[in-house]
Formats: sequence, structure tokens, C-alpha cells
Amino acid sequence: MFVHELYDSNKISDSSIITIGNYDGFHKGHKFIISKMRELANDNNLKTVLLTFNPHTKTIISNSNFKVLTTFSMKKKLAEELLIDYLCEVKFNKIVKNLNFKEFINIVIKKYNPSIILFGYDNKIGKNKEGTFNLLKKFLKNTNIQVKMCDSYFDKDKNKVTTTSIKNNIMNYEIKSANNFLGREFSLKGEIIRGLSKGKSIGFPTANVKIESFEQLIPPNGVYSVTLEVEDDKYKAVCNVGFCPTIKNSSQISIEVHVINEDINLYGKRIVLKFKDFLRLETKFKSEDDLAKQIKKDILQVI
Repeated sequence: MFVHELYDSNKISDSSIITIGNYDGFHKGHKFIISKMRELANDNNLKTVLLTFNPHTKTIISNSNFKVLTTFSMKKKLAEELLIDYLCEVKFNKIVKNLNFKEFINIVIKKYNPSIILFGYDNKIGKNKEGTFNLLKKFLKNTNIQVKMCDSYFDKDKNKVTTTSIKNNIMNYEIKSANNFLGREFSLKGEIIRGLSKGKSIGFPTANVKIESFEQLIPPNGVYSVTLEVEDDKYKAVCNVGFCPTIKNSSQISIEVHVINEDINLYGKRIVLKFKDFLRLETKFKSEDDLAKQIKKDILQVI
């Protein structure tokens, strides 16, 4: 997979099929669109191009505290796994924000020579989201470019899969439901940093995680079953998101992970946390001994 930026000098001479969007989550609905794109590409001998925004458009347009399911680095990895030929990073800023849909799509056409533009069911492009499917189709009617629409995706239980529904599931502790809509486990990327080593004092050493980006959605306070991935290794672990009220009662939320039955040095390592299930709410125990007893019970739910 080749990775471009919208305004770099890269162009392709091959005909292509393109799709455009935030693609936050790369969930089953997004994969449905990409599967349609690949099907059309195979039928028409086209290269596949995904244009996606970084940061998320809502971060610039309406809410600087907007949180995402997938950072751009995660999207790159997921796009490569789905065998996309070209991933184009559209660095979303005030200049791109103020391009009307005709200006924006003309830049894209010159760069990627599309034969087909595939829209998601709710996709809109350009300033003030004015570039609807019908307007784009009308704008390009005298060209050789087809504009096609992809329907929304429903799972086997007839639930519509959306990024918003997945975020709501996560914030309501429904991790398994979120994972079902994603088609994989919800993940956080980060780096292990030094903490106060309080967990070691009660027999359960923890690694403190500094997440990769301020954009990442963090699950609500609680204890979770997770898989910790570092380099090529995977470990079963218990993760606490919150203030650690029994041990340190911090004023800032921390993410701490206890790797089960392993003694490994993770400091400075880049890791991925994959959330498997919610175990319990974060609780302030009467003593550290009571906390240690509960952690043992948490571990038994994981192993």
C-alpha cells in the first residue's frame, strides 16, 4: 500500500476507484464499503484509493475535544490489512475546510484519475458538507466519472452499524457489543511510562500507559479484561482506567495494566491494549488487602 498526502506531488496514471471519509473505527460498515470498492475495482481493472481525514473533521469544525475510535496510524494499519492500493491522508485544516466540494473533488480527480467515486450512504464533502451524492453526480454528469452510492450496513440482528453506536457501547461498558460492531477488539495505542510503583507493594505490579494521541476515546472508569500486545508478543492482562482511589487517589485519570503471571520489563515500549470485556466499576476499598483480594478475583475472570 502506498501512502500519500493530498497536496504532495504524487499522482497515479492508472484509473482508480476512490472513496472519501473519516473512516473512524474501520468498523463493519466501513469494511462493507471497502468490500464494494474492491469488487468494483476487480470488475473494472481499477486501483483502490481511500482518502481519509487527519485529524477527524469534527475536531476542526465543531469540537477540539472530539474523540476518535482510531487514530491515523491505526487507520493506516487497518487499510493495509484490507489491501487498499493507495491511502491518501487529507490533512484537515482551515484551508481544506473552506474548499467547496467542486474545488475539493477537482484536486482529487487530478491526483487519482478516478473512473468511479463511491459514496457512503451518509457521505458529504466540501465546505459546510454541501457536496451530497446528488450534487456531485450532477457536477460530474458530463465526464467519464461514475458516482455510485453504497447502502448502509446492518448486522445479522438488523442493527445499523455506525461509529456513534460503537462509541455509545464503549461509554456504557458494553465492550463486547462494540467489538462485534467493529469486527475486532477496541484498541488503544500507547507507550509504557514509569509510575509510582504502588501496585508492586500489594503484589500486583502495573504498567502505566501514556496513550498515543489526545484524540483517542478512553473507556469510562473501571476494570477491564485486555490483551497487551508488545512487538510480536501478546499477554493476558487486567486494565484499570481511573483514579486508583485505594492506593493513590489521583486527581488525573490513569491507565494501568497488570500483566497476568508474567514478569516483563515494558518501560519505554510501544504497546497496544485490546479491550475484551468489562469486569467491574472502579471502587475505593477499605484497605489495600481488600483491593488485592479483588484483583485476584478479577484475574480469575480473565484466565
